[in-house]
Amino acid sequence: MRNQEIFFTADGINKCDKIMLSCAVLLLITGIIFVFEADKTAILSGAGGKGFKQIVWSLAGCVFTLFFLLLNYKKLADETFLSFFLITLTVMLVVLAGCSMASNFLNENIRIGNSGFGIHSIKGAYRWIDLKIFNFQPSIFARVFLILFVAAGLSKIDDVQKKKKFKNKKENYNSAPAIDENRNKYKPLFFSLIIFVLVLVQPSTSVAISIMVVVLAMLALKNSNLIFGKSFFIIVAVLALAGTAAWHGFPHIRDRIVRGGNNYQSQQAILTIGSGGLLGLGLGKSEAKHERLPEIENDYIFSLIAEETGFVGSLIFMGIYILFVTRGFLTALQAHSSFARFAAFGFTVNYAFAFLVHLFVNLGFISTGASLPFVSYGGTAMFADCIALGILLNVSGSRYERIRI
Repeated sequence: MRNQEIFFTADGINKCDKIMLSCAVLLLITGIIFVFEADKTAILSGAGGKGFKQIVWSLAGCVFTLFFLLLNYKKLADETFLSFFLITLTVMLVVLAGCSMASNFLNENIRIGNSGFGIHSIKGAYRWIDLKIFNFQPSIFARVFLILFVAAGLSKIDDVQKKKKFKNKKENYNSAPAIDENRNKYKPLFFSLIIFVLVLVQPSTSVAISIMVVVLAMLALKNSNLIFGKSFFIIVAVLALAGTAAWHGFPHIRDRIVRGGNNYQSQQAILTIGSGGLLGLGLGKSEAKHERLPEIENDYIFSLIAEETGFVGSLIFMGIYILFVTRGFLTALQAHSSFARFAAFGFTVNYAFAFLVHLFVNLGFISTGASLPFVSYGGTAMFADCIALGILLNVSGSRYERIRI
């Protein structure tokens, strides 16, 4: 009981998974090195260069990681707390989606605020709120809080079922707390569909798809009937309707699916990876970062890593990421509470999905924006990924707890 009342756990660092932590640190360092490599103006631009910003964001991200590592993760299972943040972020998404729809309807850019602060089109999309210091992307944080919200809802069902089973077995007792399982099961799915549509309209295809993939994976972990039962057909029907609406209503999605990786950037990414050979061209000797691949520090940073470190370096890098994801799933497997298990599983699925999509984009299989957690350039994504990392590391220490029913 005492452990549930404290707000911070002083021994979080000692108990957390050191292998997972080491992998994350290596990925952060790799990201800093190659964002510096990608930013050809970093030396001339001083503190304003992307490489220097990546260092600042990585250090700030480490602070977030430390905070959520030391926090008692059980405090995050409060649905009221999570709902507040989710609703706040959803309102932001509604405004951004509204700007995107108005822009398409009026065929002109929509601007709220001034050039240094507010909402305006960036690269043809309304995904960010310009805070002058950096561009805040609400959908990234919405995904983090949604994972926690789904985990809290599913754990409530799981805990009640366990208590009821235990009491029936030991005491032949049938008065377990009543709970509407369908409501707690479909409420997160309903929330997810709303956020999915709003993010899709911005547009941000990869983030929208990742939200649905993660939520469905978490629901399937709780109840296999979502995959093998009647619910599966209901979900497929809903997603089919959403997909049909997206196909006809959002040309950018149809274009990316039809075109796949058959575009200039995808072709250049493949050439860049191939030019690295076995051992790579060497650090600082990339050719693609100068002209061939714009924004290489974000969606195509794996291509830069492959070009400068070669096939061997790419294998080592992928091995680190695969080990990190494996430790994440192991953490979910060993977690001693339902909330910890669902949260750890959700965050790990998100990392794994982002890794696979980023690889597929760089290899030319698909065409969409896909940053790589901890490595790609970006402030909002770095903060969100580091928050998720802190929670995941925190849960990894829960394997030392005793199981309580």
